[in-house]
Formats: sequence, structure tokens, C-alpha cells
Amino acid sequence: MNDGLTLPLVVILLAASSEGEFELSYVAGEVSLGVVLGVLVPWAAIRLERTRFFSAHTTYAPLNAFAIGLLVFALLSTTHANEFLAAFAAGITVATVGPEVLGLHQTKNTTKHSEFLPAEFRVRFKNTF
Repeated sequence: MNDGLTLPLVVILLAASSEGEFELSYVAGEVSLGVVLGVLVPWAAIRLERTRFFSAHTTYAPLNAFAIGLLVFALLSTTHANEFLAAFAAGITVATVGPEVLGLHQTKNTTKHSEFLPAEFRVRFKNTF
């Protein structure tokens, strides 16, 4: 299983096995708040960035993913939510909702997969693509 999927179970089991008092509501709140903030904050930021008033110039567009990460981390530090789960959920959200935030979208002119290869690789093996 993936780390982000098993971490809630591991956190709950570690909290239950500790010698101190175990509060399931506190641990479940920390875990669920991390996932909720990790999904909602990037989703809202990407939606806002697509509007006319919050859109960024193309020069600063690569910084969007970094700014989203800082915003998520700042909110997590304030609310004491689970950072690992929030980062996992935020990464999935950014990758699915806004591929253009990471600069991975294809232009309309892109037809060959070889255009994504380094130039020296394309020159050396140009007849194979």
C-alpha cells in the first residue's frame, strides 16, 4: 500500500499503543483535517488562479505550485493538522485538478512524444520516432 493510504491507520495504532491517554477524537480530527485541508486549499487556489482577478503572469506561473504548498503548510501549522497527509492530498489534488499549475500541459502544436526528449537524444535517434 501507499504511504498516504496507510498513514492514518499507523497514526491511530501508534496513538493507541502509547502509554499516555488515547483520545481517538483528537487523532481522527488531526488526520481528517490534514486530508481536508490538503484537498480544499489547492482546489480553491487553482480555481481562483483561473479567474481573471487572480491569474498570474506567465513569468510567475511556475511559482503557483510552490505558493500552494506554502499556503497549505501555513494553514497546517496553524491548525496542527497532519502535514504528511495534507502534502499527499495536496499533491494529488494539484496533479489532477491543475496540471497547468505544474507546467505539464501540452500545447495544441504538440503531436509527437519525441518533442519532450532532450535535443541531443532527438538528433541522435531522429529516425526512430
